[in-house]
Parts: sequence; C-alpha cells; structure tokens
Amino acid sequence: MKRYSVAALLVALAAGVSLALRPMLTNFPALTPLLFLGAIAFVARYVDFAASIFSLLISAALLDVFFFPSPQRQSMLGLALVKTIAFIAVSAAICTLIRKLRNARASRARLAAIVDSSNDAIISADLDGIVTSWNAAAVKMFGFASDEMIGQPILWIVPDELHEQEEATLHNLREGKRFDHFETERMRRDGSRIKVSLTISPLMDAETRVEGASMIFRDITERVKMQHAFIESEKLAATGRMAAAIAHEINNPLEAVTNLAFLINTNENLDSSAKECSEMLMDEIHRISNLAKRSLTFFRDTRKPAEFDLAATLDGVLDLNKPLFAQKNISVRRDYAGPCMVFGSSAEMRQVFSNLIRNAIDAVAMEGLIEGRIRAARGGNWKITVADNGHGIQPGARERLFQPFVTTKGNTGNGLGLWISRGIVENHGGKIRARSALIAGRSWTVFSVELPASAAAAKENATAATAN
Repeated sequence: MKRYSVAALLVALAAGVSLALRPMLTNFPALTPLLFLGAIAFVARYVDFAASIFSLLISAALLDVFFFPSPQRQSMLGLALVKTIAFIAVSAAICTLIRKLRNARASRARLAAIVDSSNDAIISADLDGIVTSWNAAAVKMFGFASDEMIGQPILWIVPDELHEQEEATLHNLREGKRFDHFETERMRRDGSRIKVSLTISPLMDAETRVEGASMIFRDITERVKMQHAFIESEKLAATGRMAAAIAHEINNPLEAVTNLAFLINTNENLDSSAKECSEMLMDEIHRISNLAKRSLTFFRDTRKPAEFDLAATLDGVLDLNKPLFAQKNISVRRDYAGPCMVFGSSAEMRQVFSNLIRNAIDAVAMEGLIEGRIRAARGGNWKITVADNGHGIQPGARERLFQPFVTTKGNTGNGLGLWISRGIVENHGGKIRARSALIAGRSWTVFSVELPASAAAAKENATAATAN
C-alpha cells in the first residue's frame, strides 16, 4: 500500500500545483496535463509500474472532474472524452517505456554483477584486440588491475610465441566465428604462465555486425598438472611391470655369471692386473644384482649406508669407461682430489655417475672432451659436475629432462637414466640440475650434483667455502 500512497501523494501534489497556478495557466491549458504526466513518469521511474497505472487513473479522473468546467463538459463532452483518452494513452506509453528502461537497467546490473562475481576471468575486447572490460576474476588470475588493462592490447597476457595465433583468432572473430574451450597458455603480470581453457564469442551490435569479442578464461593449471601426474603414474606403473619382468628373466643367468666371476676372482694364478680387473667385475656384477632386486621387489641397495669417497667412486666409473673413451678418442679431464667423503650408498652414486658419463659419451663427437670436477660448495656440500662439449640439449627438452621416458637420444635411449639418477640424488639429500648451450661449433652441457658432505668433511667444506 505504501507505493500507492506515494503515487496518490504525487498526483495530489500535481493537482495542488495546477490549482494554485490555474489563473496563470488559463492561457496555457496544455501545461496542466504535463504536470500530471510528470507525476506519473516519476512514479513509473522510481516506484513501480502498477503504482504508475494507479497514478494515471487518478490523474485522468482529476483532469476530467476538476479541470474542465461543468458547462464546458456538457457542451464539449466528446472533445473532453477524446482528451482524456489521449492523456491516458500517452501516460500509459510513458509508463511502459519507463518500465522497459528500468528492466533493461536492472538486467544490465544483474549481468554486471554475474560477470564481476564469476570465478572465471571474463574480458571483452574490440576487433583490434584492445581490452574494453576486465572483471575481478581477471584481476586475480592475471595480476593486472582493470584500469591498467582497459585500453591496452590483449597481447599483454599472450606469450610471444602465441602472438600469431592470437592475430589469426581475431581475424576469424571478425568473420563471426566462435571458439569453444580450447586449451592454451597465458601470462601473468610476473611473467609466469598458466594453462587456461578459453572460450571466445563474437559481440554483435543492434544490426548484428561483429563489434568485439567476449573472452572467458578458466584456469586449468591444476587440472593439467593432475593429468600429467596421472600419465606419469601410469608410465611408472608400466615401467615397474616391465622392470620386474626383465629382472625375473635375468636373475638365473646372472646367478651363473656371479658364480663364474667368483671362481675367476679366487683363482690364485691371476697376476695383479687381472686380479684388479676381476675385482672390478665383481663390483659391477654386484651392482647389476642390486638393480635387478630393486626392479623386482622395490628393494634398494642391500648394504647399509656408509661413508664413502666421491672422488674414488667417480674415478672408478671413468676407469670403467676407458674402452668407450678410446673408441671416440675422447679426452678426459679429472679435476678433483680425494678424499671427498659423503654418507650414503656408493653403489647408487656409482649408478648416477655412470648415467652422466654415458650420456656425455653419447653426446660428444670424435675427439670430444669430457670433464669431471668435484668442489666444496656452500652449506657444507660437495658439488660434482660432469661437463662435455657435445651437441647440447634443446630448450624444450631441458624442462622435462628428469621426467621418465624423456630422452634426447631418439630410438637409442629409454628416457629412464636421468629420472632414476634424480631419485637417487634426492634420496641422498642432494639435488641435480642441467645447463646447456646451443652455439654453432661451441655447444656444451653441464650436469651438476650437490650432495651433503659427511660431518667432518662438511665442517672443512664450510670453512673453505667461506674463505673463498
């Protein structure tokens, strides 16, 4: 009832003003209906449609009763009726128009609220790729405030290598094409990248001409990570099954080889050189046996962790690969001096060094160069580097180098060596990384391994690193 009271009050106010100004309005009779129309329009705009119809009926009655003299009504009843009907029609049209305007404004407000509260980044741009709107989720997703991005090219959030794709998208958009949920990459303000699912729809004007684009971005970075993790777990499961099968098949011949190697090693007729070679043979057979056990039963090195010398371990791996060095006439530099003591499994670390050395041998050309270096690092660590002047590693491969089944050797590699090496190094509390450069005639690759030194060595390393 309150809205109808407000409507009646406004009409009464219009009537009062008309009565007060009646002597002045004698020469301008059209002004009186305009006062009532103003009251009706005000009710339609600021109250509601039903109240505006109510005010229209009251206004029509007042105009008919109070603002047409009785003799005039009797002599000109038809004309008065026509005027009243015209007033009602005009008032009704005004009320309807105002109602539509209010509804349109409310719809726009609701749409703006939906866009602003959406968890997806919603951006609009013109046909030249200039941003025209930027919602709150876009601020959160990309790190740019709306006043920073509005008026700027959408290419600000597009990686350089995707600029051509974006230009092609805008070209297709001008033809009215739509793009639904295609996955791509975009950049945040800090330069980091996110995976997004992008939907682009053309925006039409009143004449159905394309005037811009609406872009909806959904952050799927976590979903993509989960997919990759799932794929990797499937690969690992397949690797485990394959490794278990292989280990089972090699166990029997391996046992025979172990027995034969033991007989050779215990032969008293061997000279010192042959004895040394037989001992290296026994060590390598023992390592193969442990690998087979780990593959079959997820069992790690059977020997308890102990202190061992990294320099001696690296020396042993380099010595073992002398025949391969000779085949390609590779120069080998050894830049270290023992002891470099760490605590852990010497057999596992020998496997790491073997993987790195074999990769370097495969990478270098004839008469190439491989260098092994051990230095004291900050934090009481040892830093072991294996460097070569081979063909280098492509940038795209470097990011995935330590993932399973990623290889730079084509059909000759299985992509497991570096992945296994990373696991061993991390289990020893260390870290491994790779650097490489692709320069014509001067390419190189360096693998670095950092391991915590044993207690006594760590103290010496920390002192030496501080002094340096």
